[in-house]
Amino acid sequence: MEFDINSLKYKQLKILSKFEASECSYESVGLRNDNNCFYLKNVSCKCGNNLLRVITTITKKTKKGLFKSKETIEYLAPIHLECSKCQTGNLLFDPQVHGWDGESGNSASLTGEDGELIFNDTPARIYVELSYQGEENYGELAEDGIANIQDYFDTFGLYVLPKEATKAIEVVSYECA
Repeated sequence: MEFDINSLKYKQLKILSKFEASECSYESVGLRNDNNCFYLKNVSCKCGNNLLRVITTITKKTKKGLFKSKETIEYLAPIHLECSKCQTGNLLFDPQVHGWDGESGNSASLTGEDGELIFNDTPARIYVELSYQGEENYGELAEDGIANIQDYFDTFGLYVLPKEATKAIEVVSYECA
């Protein structure tokens, strides 16, 4: 039996099980992607609210300059989303447990070390981008009897679209395989 990789985008994902999610076009959020192995989902709370806050973990880095040092913040996973209406907060993505490497138990992705920080003080629309590349790999998972193949995504991206904006802003991007 031939495996249809395109069917994965219609299956329920573990990372989105505590949220509502609907497929949307890249153009609708001011982004471009012509590669059909990537897809974008709009994420909202189960209460129906689509304006959420992103809470990331962070790592602080110090860059030494010629005359003074500058501290920068790198936004990393684990990532939680919090509803501005019902105040419900849930884990969205942790590379240690989500995606191809997380599901396989061999994730080496960076995670934050210096606490949590709200990425967007003003609640915004949230978009998740996932990809499934290498159809033969997914076919092998199907042959091996893996039931949740859709949770073995290759990449994860998170975007916010502030209320009056026409182009989404990237929060994080992870290679998961």
